[in-house]
Amino acid sequence: MRVVRDPGVSQWVYNLSLKFLQDWYDPRVHINPLKVRLINAGLLETPICACAYGAFNVRQWPPSSTREVAKIYIASNWRMWNCSKKEATLELLDTLAHECVHYEKWLAGGNNTHRGLPQRVDKLMRDYLTKHPL
Repeated sequence: MRVVRDPGVSQWVYNLSLKFLQDWYDPRVHINPLKVRLINAGLLETPICACAYGAFNVRQWPPSSTREVAKIYIASNWRMWNCSKKEATLELLDTLAHECVHYEKWLAGGNNTHRGLPQRVDKLMRDYLTKHPL
């Protein structure tokens, strides 16, 4: 797993994302490479109307080999939307968890829908916040 942050992405967003991903990522289960890119939403042409926005990107569903790379993009600019740091943290974690579940579904060869996704996201969030309360 590789996490990259673009210029303008705050250190705490990077640290929070890295901490969540390290907690979730299991190389025995998550066998395909994963690249996560943190983007400063202020640099996007179309501004987002939330504290965070995510996207999951793969070339083929499901993967045909363990060398196929999945990419997660997380755009964040919590100050632009006057979110509190706590609100931004929860939204960023929720967005990241959502995209991680898409990655899990991709690995499992499941369909590319949101069926069952909110429940898995809630579980990831509960597990993480139990270990690392805000």
